[in-house]
Amino acid sequence: MTPLPSVPAPTVPAQKEVHPVSLTLPEVDSIDLSDKEFWARPLAERHIAFATLRRERPFAFFAEPEFP
Repeated sequence: MTPLPSVPAPTVPAQKEVHPVSLTLPEVDSIDLSDKEFWARPLAERHIAFATLRRERPFAFFAEPEFP
């Protein structure tokens, strides 16, 4: 048998710092889609909030956010 050629190990890029993600389900009344802070949260937290809204209050109303 012919030995396999050696291949360099792949390099892993440095991890960038990310915001901690809370994976607990939020209370439906604590979700405010009109709050700019909500949209600054990590994507995973927003997905959890959307899942909570779909499950518990699929026709929720939120005021339009005010822009300067």
